[in-house]
Amino acid sequence: MDVSAKQSSLQFKKINDVDYLILCSLLRSCVPEQDPAEITTIHGCLIIHGTRIKVASLHQITLLKPDKLFCEYKYALLIYDNPDLTEIQFDSKLKVDSKHVLIRLNPKLSSKNITGASLQVDLGDKKDCVASKVETNSQCKRIIGDVLIEELSSDVWGQIEEIVGSLSIKNTEIEFLNMLQDLKIVGWKSPALVISDNKKLVDISTLLTMNISSEDQPIEISNNPNICHNVVERKKLQEWLKKMGTSVNISDKCLESCAGGRVTLGYLAGLDKHCNVIKGSLTLEGMKDLPNDIAKLEQLEQVNGLVLVWNNTGLQDLSFLKNLKQIRSRGNTEYKYGLMIYGNPNLHKIQLDKKLQINSSEIFIRANPNLTQKGIEGPKLKIDLGDETDCVANVAEKSDTCKTVIGDIRYKELSPATWQRIKTVEGTVRVENTDVETLDALKDLKIVGWKTPALTVVNNKKLVDVSALLTMDIVSSKPLIKINSNPNICHGNVERSKLEEWLEKNEASITFSNLCMKSCKGGEVTQEYLTKMDKHCNAIEGDLIIAGMDDLYNDTEKLLEVEKISGRLVITENKAITSLDFLRNLKEVGSQKPSKYKHALMIYGNPNLEDIQFNEKLLPDPNVVFIRLNPKLTQEGVESAAFEVFLGDEEDCFAKVAEKNTNCKTVIGDVEIEELSPTSWQHVENVEGTLSIENTYLETLDAIKQLNIFGWKTPALIISNNDRLTDISALLTMHIDSKDPILEISNNTNICANIMERETIQEWLASRGASVVFHEQCLKSCAAGVITNRYLAGLDKHCNVLHGDVIISGVRAFYEAPFEHAKVGNHPKISGKVQIKTKDRRSRNIIVDRFCKFPNDGFKPKSSSQSPP
Repeated sequence: MDVSAKQSSLQFKKINDVDYLILCSLLRSCVPEQDPAEITTIHGCLIIHGTRIKVASLHQITLLKPDKLFCEYKYALLIYDNPDLTEIQFDSKLKVDSKHVLIRLNPKLSSKNITGASLQVDLGDKKDCVASKVETNSQCKRIIGDVLIEELSSDVWGQIEEIVGSLSIKNTEIEFLNMLQDLKIVGWKSPALVISDNKKLVDISTLLTMNISSEDQPIEISNNPNICHNVVERKKLQEWLKKMGTSVNISDKCLESCAGGRVTLGYLAGLDKHCNVIKGSLTLEGMKDLPNDIAKLEQLEQVNGLVLVWNNTGLQDLSFLKNLKQIRSRGNTEYKYGLMIYGNPNLHKIQLDKKLQINSSEIFIRANPNLTQKGIEGPKLKIDLGDETDCVANVAEKSDTCKTVIGDIRYKELSPATWQRIKTVEGTVRVENTDVETLDALKDLKIVGWKTPALTVVNNKKLVDVSALLTMDIVSSKPLIKINSNPNICHGNVERSKLEEWLEKNEASITFSNLCMKSCKGGEVTQEYLTKMDKHCNAIEGDLIIAGMDDLYNDTEKLLEVEKISGRLVITENKAITSLDFLRNLKEVGSQKPSKYKHALMIYGNPNLEDIQFNEKLLPDPNVVFIRLNPKLTQEGVESAAFEVFLGDEEDCFAKVAEKNTNCKTVIGDVEIEELSPTSWQHVENVEGTLSIENTYLETLDAIKQLNIFGWKTPALIISNNDRLTDISALLTMHIDSKDPILEISNNTNICANIMERETIQEWLASRGASVVFHEQCLKSCAAGVITNRYLAGLDKHCNVLHGDVIISGVRAFYEAPFEHAKVGNHPKISGKVQIKTKDRRSRNIIVDRFCKFPNDGFKPKSSSQSPP
């Protein structure tokens, strides 16, 4: 009988020890029971399983051929799990391929008892068992048959290495397949593994460890809605399943975020396999050898922060971040970059996901000397990899070619000499807890900050000078700089002002100390004086004189440091000065101590001066301020000064100009009388300064009659060592305004005056704290006579002796012309008699009074016979 299209399989089950029952299991229907002896050909499969037969006599069968149309098994003959079977008899004409025959788990059967056909089959060993016997058979490693996963516990599954048959996982409550780790399934039908309708199943990654073989589709997996894996397992599973001819929908419901941090062995050990998003930054640094589990980072798809990879000598291939699709750094990190890879000396390859969502401006890859553009796989981005002048701090100290240091650099990491060689820092610089006194090592440094602040200067107890900041170029978001807790930072006004402005622009500030400030000696400002002037000098001891500056000196701005002058400030005859802005920080001038000078502030004779600027706190008494003879200076030009003062007018001039300028009425300065001719002195009304009459050939002071001297120091008038000077009576006509002593008069050996002038001059001098020794060599004798106007007009004022009689008549005329008639009183000696002819007692008394002042031996007045009224 030919069993083909109608019969797909025949199963022999035990009826008794000698009889068989043939059961027909068709794809579509079953046929009635038949006598096995009538079956000669089988297209499908013959299964003898779980019987108690001892001999399987199959002589009548001449053809066994598997046919999937009628039988799901790949074998045409399956004889297994027959504990009493000892012999199988085939016809020698049997046509069957050995690979289509499975004879296993028949413990009493040996290959020599398989007779008839020449078959090469594996009869198995003691490791074989059926699922129902595994629990009691610890030697069982291989299950023969179709198995349901729930037939065995998880622990028992752990001892199974192989299934020859099939495994079905349906409608279970399991969440993972870990119990099937490394399981081998040699499928005798397709699919060899069925996984379906498992609502709680999440993890099927164990499949990747399994070896499943089958003639057609090895695995069927469907309707498991919660299968969920990270990107690494997902890719592997999808690839694995594709090879198996199937696919699966993998959910992301199980995926979660986890904290960032520094990647270490401990971090990797604690990284959950379902973590695909990092909250915060991920840092790989200082790795000399990569951890064995570094590949776990491949499961990451998103980092909400910074990815920082730096200073890893053991890193050659950065492929473990190849699944990153998003780096969300904005708002999640202090750095302006999202991906930073630098200072990895052996790195030659970077692999990134082509779909990585990041801009070129958010990527920083520098100072990786073995990395080239060809070594970067991933999105098409233009990335500057730097050049051979880039390095990290620990290389900069040894490499003379390094000009750009990459990283967050602490000042102490580099020596001052190295800092001076470095041109740029790509990163940040931190000067903290150092003993530096200045930042000069950082002069002209450029900092391209990748976070804020780009420069930090804190807790430097000895730091005094931060002026180097003004030379630095800091490119960064604001605030560029953080600077605090540096208690001894000290600068003069110039640098302080510049620093305050610079810091304000960069949203920072400094509390300045004054501990470094010092005083220095005054003097005349010259180039040498300014060169030697300490930049911390804010106080001048003594006078400061700025005079004769035809061209501005270098370092004039050093005077901006000056806040106080204990003496005078004198600014005169400077063609180069148009503005006094270099003294705008001056707050105090002059001394409380007694001084021979009247003025504390003197600004005069500066032909181009247009503007005066002083600190608003400079409030001197206007009486000690002298600002004159600055022709371009107007009241508007002194508005910034907090005081008012008379600026003079066009009648002011220096002595050297007065000689030619008849409009000049006031000579400014310390003048020597011979600087002007007597004629020029005639049109000069005032001297604002001092007048010196020394070592001249003058005989009189008549040229300066009526002169007003407003002295700006004492004495305002000096008259000394004038050997020919005789007549100083012009003093009596002068007005001198000055501190005492107003004048000094000495060593003038020929000063001479008649007795009347002498008395008047001595009184005048005494009231001004001076005196003079009069001589008599100028005095002379002259003829007496009748005192008339004519006589008096011709009488020499130095005549002190009258020879002959003196007759005074016309008393009314004498009384009405007292100046001329007073000359009579100049004569202490009269050799004759004096007759007074008058009846006017009052006039007589006046005349007598004039003559009685002097010891006139011949003076014996005779009264008129008529008594005065």
